[in-house]
Formats: sequence, C-alpha cells, structure tokens
Amino acid sequence: MSYLSTSASDINDLGYFETVVALEAAYPVGVPGAFALIGATNTFWTWDEATTDWVNTGNAPAGTTGPTGTTGATGPTGPTGPTGPTGADSTVVGPTGSTGPTGVTGPSGGPIGPTGAAGPTGPTGATGPTGADSTVVGPLDQLDQLDQLDQLDQLDQLDQLVQLDLLELILP
Repeated sequence: MSYLSTSASDINDLGYFETVVALEAAYPVGVPGAFALIGATNTFWTWDEATTDWVNTGNAPAGTTGPTGTTGATGPTGPTGPTGPTGADSTVVGPTGSTGPTGVTGPSGGPIGPTGAAGPTGPTGATGPTGADSTVVGPLDQLDQLDQLDQLDQLDQLDQLVQLDLLELILP
C-alpha cells in the first residue's frame, strides 16, 4: 500500500465519493499515492499497487476541533520539595536593622582569681586647707627661723631660674 496524505492541497487527493462503486466508476485504475474519502464507510480508501485495487485504510477523517472544555478541579498539593542552595550575597546595600534584645546574664562561676599587682602611683593631689594654729607651747622659734631661711633660699633659686628662662627667650 502507498502512503496516505490528508492535506487538502495534495494532488493525490481525489475527493469525496458516496460509495466505493462511485470511486471505482470515476477511477477504475488509480495511481500510486491516490486516495479518496468514501462517505458510506467514513474512511479513506487508497490505491494498492500490489493488488491493483482500491483498499479501505480504516482511517477516518479528522473532525473539526471542538470547544475548549471546562477547567478541571485543582488537584491535591504535592509534598514540599527539598531546600534549594543558599543564594549569593546581595550586592544591594540596605539599612542596618535595629539591635536585638540583650541576652540573659549567664551564671557566675569559678573561684575568685589572685589579686593583681599594684598599679603605678597616681599624681600628687592638691594642697589641703591650712590647719588650725598649734596650742602646744615649745621651742618653735629656732625651727621657725630655719624654716623661713629655707623658704628664702628656695625663693632665691626660683628667681634665678626665671631670670635664666627670660634671658633664653630674649637672646637667640
């Protein structure tokens, strides 16, 4: 049997015949690839070169496409799939979120450690207020004189230092 085409523009399409007898009357001898639609059987018949006769293919012509049917009900939800891989870090800069709440203080534990080394001596504090005069009677005259001489001596040394500093400022 030869091939069968259902194209309307096919030159082998001989058209529609009500019966096989009508086809045979119109085409007593076919050509390879020739076919026709027979209304009585609603099937295509084709020329068979081996038997030199028209043969029923059993194929019916395709009808027109019908209207679209209604959408069916939604099926059940399938199981959740596996988690996908983590995506790349974003290159979009966004605002920083607020600080979260402070966590619970952990338990204190462990023994107290050894006392550390003493730190360095701090700076000398400011001079306090002058105390009340002594009510003890004694040989203070000699000590007072020595103390006054000591103070004069310190003032002389301080005066000499100030003068040297001034000279250094004046003379290059």
